Order: sequence, then structure tokens, then C-alpha cells
Amino acid sequence: MTRLTLIDNKKAYVDGYKSIISIEDNEIRILCHDRVLIIQGEKLRIASFTGIEMAVEGKFHDISWSK
Repeated sequence: MTRLTLIDNKKAYVDGYKSIISIEDNEIRILCHDRVLIIQGEKLRIASFTGIEMAVEGKFHDISWSK
């Protein structure tokens, strides 16, 4: 199970992810069990990560799930 926590549309914590698929300035794709978490926005970056939790920072425009 994956838990996504948003703080003020500027920080997201992703708990329970599997791997990072791609990182760009305006889009980050993260594999979470059987779905892909897609975060789109401006000046996105991975602020910190461990094998279990990740923090993404930037100005979020859209957050969605894809198979």
C-alpha cells in the first residue's frame, strides 16, 4: 500500500513506493506497487528519500495515478 501526504501544494511525502521511473523539472514518475504516481508542476525535485519514503518539493499543478 502507498500513502501520499500533501502539504500546502508544495511538498508531497510518498510512503511505500517501489522505484523512481523518471525525474524532470516539470514531471516526476514514481512506481508504487501496481500503479505509477505522476506529479506534474514547476521546479520539482526529490528533496529526500529512503528505501521506504520519499519527499518531493516544488509547485504542484497535477497529481495523478496511471497503470
